Amino acid sequence: MNRDNDLKITNDAKCRFLPFNTKEVFEKIKEYDTLNEMWRDCVCEYSDDVAIIYDNKSYTFKELDLDIKKFRGVLKKYNISKGDRIGIFIKNSYEFVKVMMAVTTYGAISIIIPPYFDNQAINEITKLFNLKGIIYGKSIKQNTVLAQKMNLDLTIIDANLKGEMVQDCKSIKKEDSAVVLFTLGVVKEERSKGALLSHGALMQGVVNGFYGYKDVFSQKYLLTLPLHHAFGLIRGLLTPLASGSSVYIPKQAELIYNDSQKYNPSIIVGVPDVVRIGLELAKNRGKHIFGNNLKLVVTGSAKISEELIKGYNDLGIPLVTGYGLTESAALVSGNPETLKKPDSVGMFFPNIEYKIVDGELFLKGKNMMDYYIGLDDGDTTYFIDGWFKTGDLVKIDEDGYLYIIGRVKNAMSLQTGENVDVKRLENIFKKIEYVKNIKIEERSDELGIHKLAIEIELDYDLIKDLNINRCKKVIMRKIEKINRDLYPHERIKLILFKE
Repeated sequence: MNRDNDLKITNDAKCRFLPFNTKEVFEKIKEYDTLNEMWRDCVCEYSDDVAIIYDNKSYTFKELDLDIKKFRGVLKKYNISKGDRIGIFIKNSYEFVKVMMAVTTYGAISIIIPPYFDNQAINEITKLFNLKGIIYGKSIKQNTVLAQKMNLDLTIIDANLKGEMVQDCKSIKKEDSAVVLFTLGVVKEERSKGALLSHGALMQGVVNGFYGYKDVFSQKYLLTLPLHHAFGLIRGLLTPLASGSSVYIPKQAELIYNDSQKYNPSIIVGVPDVVRIGLELAKNRGKHIFGNNLKLVVTGSAKISEELIKGYNDLGIPLVTGYGLTESAALVSGNPETLKKPDSVGMFFPNIEYKIVDGELFLKGKNMMDYYIGLDDGDTTYFIDGWFKTGDLVKIDEDGYLYIIGRVKNAMSLQTGENVDVKRLENIFKKIEYVKNIKIEERSDELGIHKLAIEIELDYDLIKDLNINRCKKVIMRKIEKINRDLYPHERIKLILFKE
């Protein structure tokens, strides 16, 4: 199948092979066209159930809805209108959930800004994305100073403000823009780009999060993912809310598994690095580090090992995985049978079409983004005749299971879920004196922790009359200096010299 150069398949029938609880899912949540429809149903059906737990406080669906309405009042006070682009610059918190839901259901477009963006990056996207305003969270307002200074019409809003109660926008349609999520290409030397998802695409991603297991509704989720990631926002937050589940948001990421013992989650959604740390802790301290209620662990964003799958299975906890992109509202395929086919990212979800061209996966479907903001909409680097070029080299086996076997582009997905442009980083570090060649990849240190590593081949012709150890120290100092100008996930953590 994967040898065909232009093969197109719609997968509604074939995906029924998986143990999906399809009938229950679609009777319960329907196929929502907009986030507004989903949220109205949630508030009506789960009013007194807990929706969010944060900083030792629980918020029911009704209480969250009240705060959402009050923040819509803030948007109205600041003359925000339907279709305005509003930056959401808030760390994982209850405030993030309230603000994102308020902005999006108000009819404005949520531009979800990673909280590690500095003044320069915030100023860049303010101009490039034509932001009407930025809503900031606790302790990061200072990173909006340059944007305020350079964009006098920019409105800066405190996430903790409250206003009059305002209802959601009733005129929103599925084709209306909902959110923008940043993807690979957000770098200081290049133009930022963000994937624009419509309400319809966002909701298809939410629905896709229901597939693969039967116990969907009224679960207890532990959020381990950043909410500026598509996987975190959609699979870690919106799918749980749509299912009437509660989401525990840790205040400190490093205390995730301490919190899990108190909260007793039934489902954890995390990137492979977080999932691996959990397994190691469970092996050393016992399964109780997850609490006493864990039924399922869902992971994605990067490849997982068969050892990880078997390790969780030995604990009696299924570990399931899948495949998706920011551009596809996070979810394209799922594999709830990882023990059977541990190397596969599963089978395609419904409403997704694919074709394979010269080994590369092309996608269409209800969950696909409209275009990139920050780039030319018609750029054929990313689209051809309406098909999105994923940059992933794939194969599909005789049972219809998808496998990712490589990349066409220079991107690399880290175990943390972040993407880095390896070619770009290599070009930066190659300019260091005494360096002949380098290779950047993710490696494990002596404790098994995944880190971005650089392997350096010295230019021995250049340093033949110099002290080699002194040259290595010069190189390491320059790497440290370059690191300071990179985003945290791009920084080199391991330096290796090729002998």
